Amino acid sequence: MSGVGTNDIKQKIVLEGEQQYKSALKDAQRELKLLRSELKAETAELGNNATAQEKQAVKVKNLQKQIQEQEKIVKTYTAALQEVKEKYGDNQDEITKWEIKLNDARTALANMKNGLEDVDKGFQNVNTEVRNGTLEAKSFGDAFKELASVGESVSSAIENVFKGMLDTAREAVSELWIS
Repeated sequence: MSGVGTNDIKQKIVLEGEQQYKSALKDAQRELKLLRSELKAETAELGNNATAQEKQAVKVKNLQKQIQEQEKIVKTYTAALQEVKEKYGDNQDEITKWEIKLNDARTALANMKNGLEDVDKGFQNVNTEVRNGTLEAKSFGDAFKELASVGESVSSAIENVFKGMLDTAREAVSELWIS
């Protein structure tokens, strides 16, 4: 409700390519959802017929694809932010919103890459132990338990990466449509 003599002046920044940016972001988010659903389906199809290493290999391959999509999101936010800065300068609230979205997307990407590194390190440790013969000296049951433990740790790390990425993506998308 406006009072007498009150003038509110609001400025909204509209990018020339804003629809293209939003479309690119929406496409990348849709691709991320598809990749997550494919991972669930592939893991379920493997069931008990695959080794823990085969299951983890599927997860790693899928996570690598998700990282590529997240990199597209970061590039899109970077381009949009650069355009806003060039057009309107650095002192706009809208720029801050785009910077926050970019930072959230970069955080999700870093978390994905860290999760992938954790998975890779877990596999390297198991492979090193097998090559060095340290697993051979153990009973089959003990070796299997150790491998299962590593597999669970890797699965947990991947799950945490996906959860963090999903939370960040949801937040970024909701912010995108609110602004």
